[in-house]
Amino acid sequence: MRTKKFAVAALLGIGLVTSSQGVIVAFDSGPDWAGGAGGNAGTTAFISNNFQSVSMTVGDYGDTANAGVQAAIDAADVLVLGRTTFSSNYDPTDMAYYSSLNIPVVFLTSYITRSSRMGYEGDLNAGAAVDGDETTVTADGALVFGVAEGTYDWLTTGLDTGGTGDVGGGDILATIGGSHLSVGWNAGSTNAAGVVQSANRLLWNLSGNGNTLPETAAGQQALINALESYTGMVAIPEPSTIGLVGFFGAGVLFVRRRFRT
Repeated sequence: MRTKKFAVAALLGIGLVTSSQGVIVAFDSGPDWAGGAGGNAGTTAFISNNFQSVSMTVGDYGDTANAGVQAAIDAADVLVLGRTTFSSNYDPTDMAYYSSLNIPVVFLTSYITRSSRMGYEGDLNAGAAVDGDETTVTADGALVFGVAEGTYDWLTTGLDTGGTGDVGGGDILATIGGSHLSVGWNAGSTNAAGVVQSANRLLWNLSGNGNTLPETAAGQQALINALESYTGMVAIPEPSTIGLVGFFGAGVLFVRRRFRT
């Protein structure tokens, strides 16, 4: 089971993926990249707006045999594979490449992680309904999302598809109607095909070709928490959190001054 290690790292400023240039996120938008991220535009904006010092590169990175694609991925700190893409770009022959990457990889659809594609999980299960508290958070997911194990209302439009079945050594974090909403693989764990992962992997299923993000505030916060936990990106704090950190820092400074006197 996971721990919320990145929450402490974010506060203390240690163990982060940031550099003097910030965090470089390579976003694979598939064939839509030439149109400015196409149907993935909402997700690229969501990442840029909710995480600190993010520099986004968007392109068609599905052809991993292409030297230019490899160079773009090698230059990144995090790789995100978008929801609006061609799943035929990803098949078992790509699995070794993605599994060996030493940077976190985020999958935004089970279409590319199912057993007939990259083998991270079992088959697809389409048409999960949304009615009230549709999302079930597991014990593993509770540690990642920062909420209690149980059911929550994170979506309003429904999950058009999700994975099912075996996830290897991964943790099923949340489900909707028997479909995987989110699954995480830690570095060193295996996917459903038994391949060891060189760094963290996160699956979060977005809804529909419109690339629908979680519609509720709680759902969006859960996605932010999951990305922070599995990628090491640091979320932009809410105003109340900034005030708390500032108060904490002032208190430490006050104690140090008293000690010196």
